[in-house]
Amino acid sequence: MWIRALGLLAAVAVLAGLPAAHGQAKRSDSYVKMSAVAEKADATGVQAVTVTLDVEKDWYIYANPINNKDLESTQTVVKFVAKQPVEVVSLTYPPGKVKMDAVVGDYAIYQGKVQVKAKVKRAAGDTSPLEASIFLQTCSEKGCLLPATVKVPVQ
Repeated sequence: MWIRALGLLAAVAVLAGLPAAHGQAKRSDSYVKMSAVAEKADATGVQAVTVTLDVEKDWYIYANPINNKDLESTQTVVKFVAKQPVEVVSLTYPPGKVKMDAVVGDYAIYQGKVQVKAKVKRAAGDTSPLEASIFLQTCSEKGCLLPATVKVPVQ
């Protein structure tokens, strides 16, 4: 059923004539500013990281959890990457706002500025740059854009 829902969303996006750049549809990261900031690691090597997603007016991204089984593959997901594997000690997404939809059922979204809070632990001796890898899909009342995975350096 989720394939049918995604197909429906893609059809709506095409039929709605969403903004295009040089004949190609814009990606979801075109309407979301992203940043990631880390605090200094504690004595055990655990570091608090805040990922900020600032969604432009009239647009939204799917929340995590999205609270709709058919749309789970579109929910926002934050991961952390470095040269060595990063252990995610905790990851907290803010609650989303309920969006009512008679076609696919209700689901949760983020609008405006939202923050994802995490605690991560780096591998011993790994001093390589830490990045937040963010998967998201941006939509408006006219339809949805192509999903995107964006790597954001953690400052």
